[in-house]
Amino acid sequence: MTGVQTCALPILRPATVRRDGSGGAGWRVVFDEPEFGVSPGQACVIYDAASGSRVLGGGFITRG
Repeated sequence: MTGVQTCALPILRPATVRRDGSGGAGWRVVFDEPEFGVSPGQACVIYDAASGSRVLGGGFITRG
């Protein structure tokens, strides 16, 4: 399990992260619960949920 934080979400939220399947470098983040206020252009940081502080990766949101 990973935790994800975006500009719209000031705390870590449980989510599943996987390749987007397009053959590119993209990843898909699916939150366990619906999230509101997440928009393209915002940063997304992926953390190890066990530690809550170990950064696994990040990038910018391209679509909602």
